[in-house]
Amino acid sequence: IEQHKQWEGTAADLKKALEAHPEDMSVLSDKTWPKRPNYLSGRIRRIAPALRKAGIEVANVKSQGKKVWKFKLQAPGEEGVDS
Repeated sequence: IEQHKQWEGTAADLKKALEAHPEDMSVLSDKTWPKRPNYLSGRIRRIAPALRKAGIEVANVKSQGKKVWKFKLQAPGEEGVDS
């Protein structure tokens, strides 16, 4: 997200994108790292309020028949993620 300011995709896409950068994610080797995309999606849903507080807007929306996550880095007070 930091490099792009925005990211959008399915939970499977997000899991793959995060796992593509293991140097940034020491947690990948942890046994608590979600093995399946739907587990990752559930965790994101639970931490969404904390992400928003940190300036990362999170939305789970339907796009082209699929549920996708939208993430957007923004300064406090800026407009939220489009739904």
